[in-house]
Amino acid sequence: MRKIDKNLTKEQMTANERFFESVFRSLNQGGIYCFISVDENFRKEGNKFRPQTLTGYNEIKKIVTTKFLNERFWSSPIFNN
Repeated sequence: MRKIDKNLTKEQMTANERFFESVFRSLNQGGIYCFISVDENFRKEGNKFRPQTLTGYNEIKKIVTTKFLNERFWSSPIFNN
C-alpha cells in the first residue's frame, strides 16, 4: 500500500473534499468506493463512508479537513486491523 503525503495545501484538501462529495452523491446506500492508491475500500452507510480498515481511515485523515472527516467518514472500520 502506498502512503499519502500529508502535507497538502488547503486548496488541495478542498479539491479532495469536492471529489469525495461527488463520489458520495453518485453511490447508492451500500455502494463501494475503491481508493486504489492506498488499496482501501469505503462503503456508503447512511450519510457517511465506512472505511474497510483503520488504515484507510488514517489515510483519508491526511487529505481532508477534520470537519469534513467527521461529517463524511465513520471512524470505526468494517474490519479491525
